[in-house]
Amino acid sequence: MKSSLNEEKALSTFSEDDKNQLLAILDDSAHHKTLRSELMMNVIPTKMNANEDQIQAALVHHVMQRLSRPTLLQREGIHLLGSLKPILDRIGQVQPVLEIYSHPTEYDKYSANLRSLGIIGDFLTAIDQRKTLVCPVNTGLADMKHAMCLYGFDEEDSTFIFKNSSSENTTIKVPLSSSQPKLGYHISFVRIAN
Repeated sequence: MKSSLNEEKALSTFSEDDKNQLLAILDDSAHHKTLRSELMMNVIPTKMNANEDQIQAALVHHVMQRLSRPTLLQREGIHLLGSLKPILDRIGQVQPVLEIYSHPTEYDKYSANLRSLGIIGDFLTAIDQRKTLVCPVNTGLADMKHAMCLYGFDEEDSTFIFKNSSSENTTIKVPLSSSQPKLGYHISFVRIAN
């Protein structure tokens, strides 16, 4: 959300002070936990007795689609998140747009096929455009994955840097050569003209 708000499309008419006030809401230490709960309970309700890591890996794609697309009965899921309401109210009418990116090794090999499936670029392109991606990252425990934010690339050791909010080790580096994770998701916001 934070990188989406920094994009010119969404906040082009806002002053720096207004942008900083909106971004401060997202920087609140309690915001992540609240948002995570809202996602799990409001947007994609899940079983409470299931393994959370498996749920996250299986649902990242579906959650991102639900956040950015309406259903027959409800508008886009992003508007169901109460913790984002103060931000969305101040921005005004916006349309969430789901963007999907691929791991560079996959994109290099299969770019034409991936573009035909709606994948618009690779992780490095997203990082260059200052977009944070949500990716299902292997936690190292069997086949379990956890949703993490990709926010950088360390050129010295050719690793992607992910924010891991569910561990004492708050960052995880994944080697480029691992070809993992396969996909990353970003939601941009485009103003809707009145």
